[in-house]
Amino acid sequence: MKTDAHKISPTFALGKILAIIGALAFFACNSLTAQSAEEFFMLGGGAFKSGDYQKALANYELAMEKGMKSPELYYNAANAAAKLDKTGLAELYYLRAIYMAPRFREATANFAIFAKDNAISVPHEKLLASPISELSEPEWTAATFVFFWLAVGLLVIPPLYAKRHAIWIFLAVLAIAAGIVSMLSMGKWNSFANTAVSLKDDVPLRLSPASHAPIVATANNGQSGKLEKIFGKFGYIKMKNGKSGWANLEEFSPVIYDK
Repeated sequence: MKTDAHKISPTFALGKILAIIGALAFFACNSLTAQSAEEFFMLGGGAFKSGDYQKALANYELAMEKGMKSPELYYNAANAAAKLDKTGLAELYYLRAIYMAPRFREATANFAIFAKDNAISVPHEKLLASPISELSEPEWTAATFVFFWLAVGLLVIPPLYAKRHAIWIFLAVLAIAAGIVSMLSMGKWNSFANTAVSLKDDVPLRLSPASHAPIVATANNGQSGKLEKIFGKFGYIKMKNGKSGWANLEEFSPVIYDK
């Protein structure tokens, strides 16, 4: 006698098919919306070429949110922000591009033109005009490491082989001097990295790192200062005009800042 134990009803089969179709549609939708940083970067470039600078900047910042950090990205974002008259944001992105790639001549040149057009002072202008700017902070760090161990080697190894010629000491002294220059250059780039920029007008500088703290000064869009220390979401900013105080780092952002 035959049994219907393994028989599948049409309603059950239809339900399974609809569930599979729904799942496929869900994953297809996610794959379309979950774009990579590189795709947002390309979309930003296309929008910039078509003159849609707002969309370009939005896509570049989405690429940043996806974890992309490159001098080209910051440079392009700076150009888009400049087109939108976002003075502080453009300045910040130009500085980030220059910090990451100091030999990126287009970024340095465009920033100089931008600063002149907007009557803002160029932070660390002497550094950018000096030979120190030929290497980045990581490169100067590597150079310091190399010169240090070269000096150690020149002072330690020759005596082990009974070679105490003045030439070895002279070369060691040169290596030490080069190491000192490299270390000082590291310090200058570190100071550059701690440059902070006001991203809008009337950014409050407060007496303490709290939103309700008294305001002791304000900063205008594009003004820069030095980030002295960080407490939570606030940074202590010392400006060139002598004013200082605690500012929200979302409004007065440094060149290098990991949220």
